[in-house]
Amino acid sequence: MTITYRAGTPADAVGLAEMMRASAAIAFRVVYPAFPRDSEPPSVEDLAPGWVGITVVAELDGEIIGGGIVGEDPTVPSGWLIDRLYVHPDHWSSGVGAEILPRLVAAARSAGATSINLWALEISDGSRRFYERHGWRLVPGRTAPNEGSDVLDVLYQLDSADDAFAG
Repeated sequence: MTITYRAGTPADAVGLAEMMRASAAIAFRVVYPAFPRDSEPPSVEDLAPGWVGITVVAELDGEIIGGGIVGEDPTVPSGWLIDRLYVHPDHWSSGVGAEILPRLVAAARSAGATSINLWALEISDGSRRFYERHGWRLVPGRTAPNEGSDVLDVLYQLDSADDAFAG
């Protein structure tokens, strides 16, 4: 059983949305203590259209177990944003996210990025430690409200001068 990593295609959108939904259903209940236990996360149909851009997919035996997107975004200082980096909960702490992240950085670098940003939930210590372990730096004072909650997102950045940017 070998995990493979590849570029995503539009045909992967539903599989990526299913994986994201499974991850969010657990992760967000931990991050948002007030998240209603009986509420449903967004549907696959709602999530699938958002999987556009330069996508990296992790598969195990033909099943999508992780993925992420990187693309141009004029709302962040670098002009490039990594988004939707998710791993199926059955594969958390397995190294899948640590394999996807540098592939997203390399894809952005190949497309001309000289720095990249990503947003992380301010209260998600685990994801923030993950990004910091991989060379990302907090952008002081850059926060944004997380949609549908009173939780804030904090901005991280990786620059061409950083070792993690070079790969």
